[in-house]
Amino acid sequence: MKKFTLIKKFTLIICFSFLFSQQLMGIVTAQENPVRIGYLQSDIHQWACWIAIEKGFYRQNGVDAKVAGIF
Repeated sequence: MKKFTLIKKFTLIICFSFLFSQQLMGIVTAQENPVRIGYLQSDIHQWACWIAIEKGFYRQNGVDAKVAGIF
């Protein structure tokens, strides 16, 4: 019974180590590409995007947002 518990602990440690290392790899490999934003002309729902750009919310959170164009 004690051997079974030791194997369970070892397996859990290996699994958590693998998952944690995968999370770190995702953080390290992040690229700084600009986010392109497209919007519909004369659509009131697009105001949130413009307000966020004007107030600097994207820049404050480290996102390089560029307006791609009007559709």
